[in-house]
Amino acid sequence: MSFWLEYGSNEARQLVAFADELAATPAGRPGICFGPLNAPATTLEPLYRQARASGEAIVDPHGYLLDRPPTERSRNHFPWLVQTPRPTTRPEWEQWMERGLGHQLSARLCGNAGPPSFVITPSPTMDTATPDDLNTVLDAATAVRSRVSGHDCWLGVTVDRTYLREPRHLTRLLNAVIQTGADGVVFRSPHLQLAPVDDRFYLDGLREVVETCAANGIRIFLPSSGWLGWLAMGWGAWGFSGGMAAGSWFDRIPGPMTSPQQPSLPYFEPQLLRLVQWRIHEQLVNEPEYQPCGCPDCVQMGSSHDLSLAKRHQIRHASQETATLNAVPVDQRRQLVAARLDAAINFRDSLSPIVSARIPATIHLDRWRALL
Repeated sequence: MSFWLEYGSNEARQLVAFADELAATPAGRPGICFGPLNAPATTLEPLYRQARASGEAIVDPHGYLLDRPPTERSRNHFPWLVQTPRPTTRPEWEQWMERGLGHQLSARLCGNAGPPSFVITPSPTMDTATPDDLNTVLDAATAVRSRVSGHDCWLGVTVDRTYLREPRHLTRLLNAVIQTGADGVVFRSPHLQLAPVDDRFYLDGLREVVETCAANGIRIFLPSSGWLGWLAMGWGAWGFSGGMAAGSWFDRIPGPMTSPQQPSLPYFEPQLLRLVQWRIHEQLVNEPEYQPCGCPDCVQMGSSHDLSLAKRHQIRHASQETATLNAVPVDQRRQLVAARLDAAINFRDSLSPIVSARIPATIHLDRWRALL
């Protein structure tokens, strides 16, 4: 069970270097979750090999992108993500998945560093509007997994959020996943919210998925889930990821964003378990119960916001919080997450009325706590 760094192409070198830096901390070196890497060879492939030689690394095939408008990069380098027409039969899905697995295991990618820590069957986004996709895709993935020898092959599962929010679809999803016999699942269900997620029906469904997988001996990894993934470790999740990119902390359905009226200076407040604007942070530090962060990045920032250091600060906390959970037996992790949320709620409730009115919404703390 672990926290993984989510790869972002714009800050790939910094991410790998930071993983090496974190190796010297008590939490240890996190694994790195790469996305598909370009062909022909680019500087990213040596980065994968560098990361894999030093520790854990995987290459997520990002199969869900098949159902989103294709980018020029995908057209040029990742043909399984722009395949038209979209596969419909089990043999067609098997062929599509084989291409994604072949990318992960290619000698060109792996070099002398060896294959990824585990490989993943690509998954399209399975929609409740086309219910036949669920069994067809999972049957294909099961067949493909059976032909992968010598590697730990996890089942990729991406579904629309209705699968989590409506009980009849959720039951069908859980039955289908269990019937695959997989012992590792990389699970995605993009939602409509920015972090932190407080959609009660979505959260209820995600908890059911995680707890059911855990009860059936299935490791479940939640990429790009950020602090929601940390919460899920209290339910029994195997791991989650977040990285330098803001979007790596919440698996949100792409959509239009309203531009902020002022420059965004985000800072992760550990005592609220969410990002706040730097100007809010500057007010929080004067609260009697506030505990300043003493991580190297915050010490270096001092009283002036630095975006790169602020990103590292959040990653450090995710790594440390996960290490705390990993230090105890699985059945005790729920209590640790609950206690952590209780402390956050108590801090929020201790704030002066003026500051309390200015902080962003923290209903997620109450919703998350109720799920433990």
